[in-house]
Amino acid sequence: MREIFEEYGGAIITAIVIVAFIVVMVALIKNGVLTDQFEALIENFSNNADSASGLG
Repeated sequence: MREIFEEYGGAIITAIVIVAFIVVMVALIKNGVLTDQFEALIENFSNNADSASGLG
């Protein structure tokens, strides 16, 4: 077991971090937190662009 971690420890840790990142992103998307923030970002950008161009 020690030999495996000495040889592949970096790859194992990298895989665990990637999987954990994916799990967190999926949880945020399912709860709607990330989608709400993204929609607010797009709406604010659109409003600012309209007011800056004189259309809004």
